[in-house]
Amino acid sequence: MIELENKILFLDRDGTLIYDRNYLNNSDQVKLIPGSVNFLHEIQDLDVTLHVVSNQSGVGRDLITHKEFEEVDTKFRDLFLSEGITFKTVKYCTHKPSDNCICRKPKVALFKEELNRSSKTDKAAFLGNSEVDELAAKELSINYWSVPSLSSDIDYETFFYKLADEAKRYFNE
Repeated sequence: MIELENKILFLDRDGTLIYDRNYLNNSDQVKLIPGSVNFLHEIQDLDVTLHVVSNQSGVGRDLITHKEFEEVDTKFRDLFLSEGITFKTVKYCTHKPSDNCICRKPKVALFKEELNRSSKTDKAAFLGNSEVDELAAKELSINYWSVPSLSSDIDYETFFYKLADEAKRYFNE
C-alpha cells in the first residue's frame, strides 16, 4: 500500500537544525539551533511530513569514522524525538564531492525517493542553509527557505517564528 504524503518538508541537518561544527564527529557537540524545535512543532501540526536530507562527506573523506557518524546521528535523532519531533526519514550522502554520486546535493536522488514513494504530493518545500540546498530545491521545482548563516548576528527564535508563519501560509494555500 502506498502511503500518501500530501505535504512534505525536506530539511538539511547541519546549520539548519543543529549547529554546524565542520565535520561533526562528537555527539557531545550536537546542539539544537534555538527555535528549530518550535518551528518543527508548528509544521508537524499542519500534517506536513518531515524528511532530513544531508551531505556528510566527512565520512567519505575519512574525517569522521562510521562509529562517530552513527553516534552523532543517534544523538541528533534522539534530541528531536525527545522534543516530540518525528522525522519520517533521515537520509545522508556520505560520499566525497569527487565521487560524483547521484545522491549528493545538489543532485536530487534522495529527494526523489520520497517524492516518488507517495502517489500524491500537493506541496513540497526544502529548508536548508547553503547554495547546494537551494540548487536542489530549484532542480525539484519546490519552495526553498534558507536559514541565515550561524555566524550572523541574528535571533534564531525570531527567525523560526516568522518562518513558521510563512510555512503555514505556503502549506495551507
